[in-house]
Amino acid sequence: MTAADSVVAARDLLLAGKIDEARTLVERAADEWHDEGDPAEEARCRRMAAALGGSLSIAKDPEPTVAQSALVVASQALDRGDLREALAHARRARAEALAARSPLDYVAAAFAIAELSEADGDRLLAYASLAVGWVTLADLVGAEAARAVFAPSLIARRDRWGAGEFAAVKARYEESR
Repeated sequence: MTAADSVVAARDLLLAGKIDEARTLVERAADEWHDEGDPAEEARCRRMAAALGGSLSIAKDPEPTVAQSALVVASQALDRGDLREALAHARRARAEALAARSPLDYVAAAFAIAELSEADGDRLLAYASLAVGWVTLADLVGAEAARAVFAPSLIARRDRWGAGEFAAVKARYEESR
């Protein structure tokens, strides 16, 4: 597994909630970048590993955060078939995560909003949640980590929606800012 493969695999583990394993892979990638003589990539991975290490105390806390509780309520609303209520609770979760400066909760809420919005037929809101999430996460943990988390989801939407539709949604989002 190359250093780049380790970072991609770490992102997948992070999205699956396996923070310890993700951090281990990112640390391994940093060591590999060091061995390959790429100090910029090594430093990027060390920052990501440190950010993930800081998130462990939050993830291991037995009491759910306010954001996590809001996501549970969103999930319950979705189980009842109430997409709009689920979206409202996901938005609340995102606001609470941002207020608490909780990167993991913030990412979970941003992805929930994107998925719920797309399911509701609102591609603009789905795109906006990911675009804003990318920028906000970059402020919290750095641009490289944010790109690793959000870029794959945006690319997947471009593939699913088609390049033309994706570009049109992106343009509408940029016009609305």
